[in-house]
Amino acid sequence: MLSAASLLLAASVLGAAPGCARAAPKTGADKPVVEVDSQVIYLDEFQQYLRDTLGEAGEEETGEPAESDAATSSRLFDQFVEEQLLLTQARKEGIQVSDADMQAYLDAQGLNETTPEAPEQAEQRAAAERFQSRVRSSLLAQKFKDDVVLKDVKVTPQEVEQFFREHPAEFQAVSRLVLRQILVDEEPLARRIRSELEQGASFQELAERHSLAPDRGRAVQYEEGDLPEDLQAALAPLVEGQTSDVVNSGGRYHVFRLEGRPGKSQQALDDVRGRIQFMLLRGKMNEAMARYLEELRTRLTLRVYYENLPFSYEAEPQS
Repeated sequence: MLSAASLLLAASVLGAAPGCARAAPKTGADKPVVEVDSQVIYLDEFQQYLRDTLGEAGEEETGEPAESDAATSSRLFDQFVEEQLLLTQARKEGIQVSDADMQAYLDAQGLNETTPEAPEQAEQRAAAERFQSRVRSSLLAQKFKDDVVLKDVKVTPQEVEQFFREHPAEFQAVSRLVLRQILVDEEPLARRIRSELEQGASFQELAERHSLAPDRGRAVQYEEGDLPEDLQAALAPLVEGQTSDVVNSGGRYHVFRLEGRPGKSQQALDDVRGRIQFMLLRGKMNEAMARYLEELRTRLTLRVYYENLPFSYEAEPQS
């Protein structure tokens, strides 16, 4: 049985696939674009894949997908070819998608397997067949990935801890500030307090006498990112021991004294463990898929008809 995550991902990751019921092809749509072990996939199937991937909002009156740049179309075609390789190998190895898998996916998406896509009965039946075949092929490819290609890909707690130790700069919290403040409701009072401070009055005594803030002038540590943007801007130029000008924030008036900048605090491993694990797992999965697809290209007979594509194919730049 496919996992819930796999079911939810399958349709978005993998679109059309060979074996879909085909409508009468438009001019040139019956040209082959891919051949895998004598299984021929035609241009109209790739065009359907584009519609599934990009949506139909940008289609012209002809029903063709809105034209995108050649580089984007080329990368989508690369994905389409890779999917045909995976589907071919999945069928060779006897991987199957059960009716229960199909129903679980449809239920999760709130879809009806025979939802009509056209008003005429014949078109409605053909659309339903295309939809079912598309979903089944997508689930098959995802199941093959999960059960064969990626089944041994894991991230250990030791790998997470090692990454955390070796990349400390990536897990620093925002800068911290130690501040005293005097908060009042009236600007004239705030300016008078600021003037008294310039003349050497005690910040603590003025705060205890006038401040509406609960800290009553005591030094408090803040994370800079937690402060409103207008306060961050006012505090940014201050150096240790310096007093700010009167700062209007939300109709109330502050006078701050910067006691220090302790630097950046380190996030705890437990706070970022999930993020690190996800990042490492995604990298391992991408590497495993790339290796497997490279192997499939040598194991299966693959022919690609770039000349039959409706755009000028651009090879992906080598990194």
